[in-house]
Amino acid sequence: MALATLGNPAPGSAGEPVFTKSNTIREESSQYFNTPSSFARENLLYVEMYGRFACAETYRVERDGFDSYLLMLTTEGSGTVETAAGAVSCGKNTVTLVDCNAWHRYYANGHWRFYWLHINGRAAGPLMGQLLRRQGAVVPVAPTTPAMAAFCRLATQGPGHTIEQEITASAQLHGMMAALLTATHGADAATTQLTTQVLAYLDAHYQEPFGVEALARRLGVSTSTLSHTFKQETGFSPYDFFINRRMNQAKYLLKATQNAVAEIAEAVGYQSTANFITQFRRRYGQTPGAFRTNSQHDA
Repeated sequence: MALATLGNPAPGSAGEPVFTKSNTIREESSQYFNTPSSFARENLLYVEMYGRFACAETYRVERDGFDSYLLMLTTEGSGTVETAAGAVSCGKNTVTLVDCNAWHRYYANGHWRFYWLHINGRAAGPLMGQLLRRQGAVVPVAPTTPAMAAFCRLATQGPGHTIEQEITASAQLHGMMAALLTATHGADAATTQLTTQVLAYLDAHYQEPFGVEALARRLGVSTSTLSHTFKQETGFSPYDFFINRRMNQAKYLLKATQNAVAEIAEAVGYQSTANFITQFRRRYGQTPGAFRTNSQHDA
């Protein structure tokens, strides 16, 4: 759907502009466009378009291959979003997530009011993908939270024009996505509990031999369930997290003590010093001894 052209006055100026499209978008709606700096494009999450709409029942959008990610915070009424994954309803006090790169359609179910942000940036796709996998396309929210207040502010005032303001807006976008990702209503309690149990076990037993199968039996779940859940929650396989736990302790000992490398290898659970050195070099591109020398004056 091609939206009507709106002059883009500075947000916050006297008299917020009225944006209407006959029989579709009612008065008290607004739409703005933003051109991010090259710094923002290369390094930050950024807002490309933003506004708030009061829609009639005829409001309808259908797109495919639009390079952007859309977040809609519904404040009144409801709408429907359709994607290849199916249809979802967007009710009051929900944030709806749409990957606009793929085919999608959304429309009003009668009256519908919502704030909206089209965002982009290098991290936008991976973050949106994580949200859609973990929470689904519609996330109920508490409208009084700081993250949702920031959403409304960005949708009405925009990200600003200086690099400092763009960095602030990017931080707010990250904060909003983190809040959506960790929303308690969308979290699977059993999944979170399983990950917490695995983390506690690995933290307490990193010096011991480790096997995913044995840990799965201990926790009463299948190996595939443990591995999939833990990877989804942390970004690491259980084994990789186990090795990282060993290596982080080893780095601490290398810097904080004068113990020999062989002693440190044994302290973190390696029976073979050569194996420890190989694992360390594979992860950090240097030997434990070189790490100790290079980190002597680190903060």
